[in-house]
Amino acid sequence: MGADASSKNFYLKTKGQLEEAIKSLGFSSINIYRPGILMGDRPESRPLEGLGKIVFQVIDRLAIRLISFEC
Repeated sequence: MGADASSKNFYLKTKGQLEEAIKSLGFSSINIYRPGILMGDRPESRPLEGLGKIVFQVIDRLAIRLISFEC
């Protein structure tokens, strides 16, 4: 998420430049996936990321229930 070749943030700028370079290769189609949060375990402590994981797990469960209910 947030990839933008004109961003002032080095990481986001690099991701955006890479996406533009891939698009310019001329493939008939491409898929670029931008995950919002990666849910794997990390050796270092990231409190806000941990909170985000909890929030997204709740949202995922609600979304699955809503989809199941609508079907």
